[in-house]
Amino acid sequence: MNIAPPNVTAIPSDLRSLPQWVVWQAPKKIPYTPGTGQPASSGDPATWRTFGEATACYEAGGYAGIGFVFTPGDPYCGIDLDDCLDVGGIPYPKAWAMIEKLGSYAEISPSGRGVKVIARARKIGGKCKAPFEWERGAMGQIEIYDSARYFTVTGNVLPDTPPTINERQQAVARLYRYLFPEARAARPVTGNAADRAWAYLVKCPDSISGQGGHDRFLRAACECMRFGLSDADTLDLLRRWSLEKSGGEPWNEREVAHKVASARDKCGAAGEIGMRLRESRDPVPLTPPPKAGASSQLRDRLEKVKSGEYAAAPWPWPMTEALTQAFLPGAVTMLCAAAGTGKTFWILGLLLGWLELGVDPAVFMLEEDRAYFLQRTLAILEGESRLTDQKWTRANAGAALDAERRHRATLDRIGGVIYDAPAHRVSLPELADWYESVASSARVAVIDPVTAASTGDKRWIEDGNFIERVKRIGLDTGASLLLVTHPRIGTVRKGPPTLDDLTGGSDYPKFTQTVIVMADHDPEEQVQCRNSMGTVPGGASANRMLYLRKTRNGRGQGMKVAFTFDPRTLRFHEHGLVVK
Repeated sequence: MNIAPPNVTAIPSDLRSLPQWVVWQAPKKIPYTPGTGQPASSGDPATWRTFGEATACYEAGGYAGIGFVFTPGDPYCGIDLDDCLDVGGIPYPKAWAMIEKLGSYAEISPSGRGVKVIARARKIGGKCKAPFEWERGAMGQIEIYDSARYFTVTGNVLPDTPPTINERQQAVARLYRYLFPEARAARPVTGNAADRAWAYLVKCPDSISGQGGHDRFLRAACECMRFGLSDADTLDLLRRWSLEKSGGEPWNEREVAHKVASARDKCGAAGEIGMRLRESRDPVPLTPPPKAGASSQLRDRLEKVKSGEYAAAPWPWPMTEALTQAFLPGAVTMLCAAAGTGKTFWILGLLLGWLELGVDPAVFMLEEDRAYFLQRTLAILEGESRLTDQKWTRANAGAALDAERRHRATLDRIGGVIYDAPAHRVSLPELADWYESVASSARVAVIDPVTAASTGDKRWIEDGNFIERVKRIGLDTGASLLLVTHPRIGTVRKGPPTLDDLTGGSDYPKFTQTVIVMADHDPEEQVQCRNSMGTVPGGASANRMLYLRKTRNGRGQGMKVAFTFDPRTLRFHEHGLVVK
């Protein structure tokens, strides 16, 4: 292997300032302690040295390069995209898409065939390696580490990538869940007590082996008991907690089971089992105003607006986007649509538009399975509504299969963001669990319809708990949520539904930032419209209308946007703001 000397001036100063450097020898990349000739260990700080000592040792000869050791005490995470460059040194398309989304310092590996990205982030689970096919016949591997591992560092910066190490927690979490979709809790633990226990656990200190981890894990298990959880629910909640709070490899099953048994004995002897459920209620999690410098919070927000970090995810329809600005980070939006309005095709058109705009979506469809929605997506892509008719499709099976082959790549993309549970009655806590699981990887999530969720006999309480929880998830992750609902049964009010006519608890319209009502107009209505190009000459003939009932983040409250839904192509066309 012909290895070029490291470009030390291009290595970010963030890394150079830390005493976590080693040197290494080819071809097996074995690390050594600079100046000693002895093997180094990624778990033993005594075997690492400063950047200056490592570079001096390398320049003295005998070593192939220098390397940086990741530890739980630093904020860095390394992503190794192995064999992701073609023979010309160009990233394969899938690799370049990942590198762009990671958006942080990236350099070419010593072999000249891989790329290493370093970001400010933590790994969200214990898995590290996954094989990956960059292109047909071009196999590689992706590795993610944030502790107990060293990376060779070359300073050979990949062209057109940032020269600095950036905060990219959501991007790293998104990649992790893409590579390891199974790395979640064994089953969702739901219910008010479990929700409250989890909200408490995420605030507990990390449980890292060798750093007081056993005591902290026992404390977490005891908190589950204090919320009255069963041993089985405690086990599942702690498995999930271990993935996120262990700082590396999660605790094994034997250790988790032992902590649960110890916690039950300890809390049982102290009479503490279920004690938190006996408390009247948790205090409201208020954020008190700072004693000085309160304007810094606005300044931080303005800086994020300036950098583009705080921006609304776009709609595929420009006037709707301009008037609502619905999908700001952490926002919750409601869409109310009656049967027969084409709501499903509107949602699928929205997903297709988001993917084209580079927005990562996720949608939980409660009323049908994935294949049902993919068949309708195919009909939209072909502009042929008859593809939704099973008799026509059977009579024209060859044409339908040809269409599926033509659009397979897009259908795979859409199918990859649709979640379903056709054999399970999903509850509101389970929907909140789902939103939490996708919020770090999806910029916008959709639940269609939220009113199909199963509930107990105190729906109004469950609705309030659900809205409170999803708002908290959105604020923590920067994701946005779209909840689809229906008009209340028996609504007799003339005209489209108002906020009082929406199905669901009063907390839905009260605590969401945007509420939109879609209504059909049969026969079509002739309206005067204005779009980004000005007033539409001659007006427009609209058969669908979006009524903007609430737009806290935009200027469109009380306005309406005209659309046409084509029943032949199943596509929506936005005409613009109705001015007359």
